[in-house]
Amino acid sequence: MKSGLDRFGAYRKSMKLLDLVAKDMEGLKSEFSLSRLVSQQFASADSISANIEEGYGRLSKERHYWARLLPSSLQQSRRLGKN
Repeated sequence: MKSGLDRFGAYRKSMKLLDLVAKDMEGLKSEFSLSRLVSQQFASADSISANIEEGYGRLSKERHYWARLLPSSLQQSRRLGKN
């Protein structure tokens, strides 16, 4: 049986995104000149699910704060993906 967080659609999608980013970056991580970009892209994708996890366990008032962080994480991932 899935936990509450695993039933949350945005969380499942963020984990799928992280898997896709990891797969996309696999071929680039051996290139020294791209190592920082690969690291940043992976970290930005990871922060989306991390923010959801952090906010999920918070009280209602605190949860709003963490929910406000998500668009920034998504925007950063998109911006890095265009480089």
